[in-house]
Amino acid sequence: MRVAPPKTRPGDRRFSGLGFDRHYENMRFLREGDILVPSIGGAGSSLLGNLFLELGLNYTDPCKEVLLPDGLSVPPDDAITRRVRTGTATAKNRTLRRRWPRFGKTHLPAEEFDEYTFGGVLMLIRDPRDALYSWHQYHLGFAEMEWEKVDDSFDDFLRRPFFSGPPPIENWCSFYEGWTRRAQRCRHSAVIRFEDLKHDPTRAMREVLAAIGVQVPVEDLRRAVQCSSYEVMRAHEDTVAQSDSDGREARVMRSGNVEGWKEWMTPQLMSYFLDERLRSVARQFGYATPTAS
Repeated sequence: MRVAPPKTRPGDRRFSGLGFDRHYENMRFLREGDILVPSIGGAGSSLLGNLFLELGLNYTDPCKEVLLPDGLSVPPDDAITRRVRTGTATAKNRTLRRRWPRFGKTHLPAEEFDEYTFGGVLMLIRDPRDALYSWHQYHLGFAEMEWEKVDDSFDDFLRRPFFSGPPPIENWCSFYEGWTRRAQRCRHSAVIRFEDLKHDPTRAMREVLAAIGVQVPVEDLRRAVQCSSYEVMRAHEDTVAQSDSDGREARVMRSGNVEGWKEWMTPQLMSYFLDERLRSVARQFGYATPTAS
């Protein structure tokens, strides 16, 4: 059985020591030109981030990069980043179209930013059934620190506290409730769904960028979409994994399916997703989860 990290109070850097120390240090450089891109683990941030980077937009991962006062950053070179950044999105080939707005990935809850001012929120969200399953699979394949490790059973993962917080379903709800409230205080706010990125990525990206005042040529959007397809990103990761020779069979780009939950869902697992709070939050974003019969 995995041991849950000790509980701490929201807003007191409660994720320090859990892989977020650099993220907290980078917060001092937040300014009006920054747009945070919050998502729960497993929501598809690798895909969205690659699209931003292929478009030449200033997308950063504050957990791994060192942000600089001028809006630039010292790019990361860790194994996971090498796996998920393709072509012109890699550090050595990266050319910025513009420095601002700067987009910052975050998996931290909104209350960790209570003391900071920034320009906007672009929430990335995915059907909670697929997102939480993907989150579990990622930690099964890539966890190294003790706090990252999860039980092999998805059932056990769903019912136990994880990541210095409540069980995953409660975590998913509170995360998106908190960021929805924070987005209302920002100059720019938008939501992009993983499913829309998969069904019509060119349209989804064009609409969300327009909502936050960023325009890029449609031909550039199409090229970025092509370079960020599942097939291209998976082939890139396979090549990197072979060259790194890290011995892992797991992949960040596992399948990228929409409604993948239909392949593994059981009545026992479905019982977790009947939660009324989950249904309410999911419904706000267009997801219809089942009711108890």
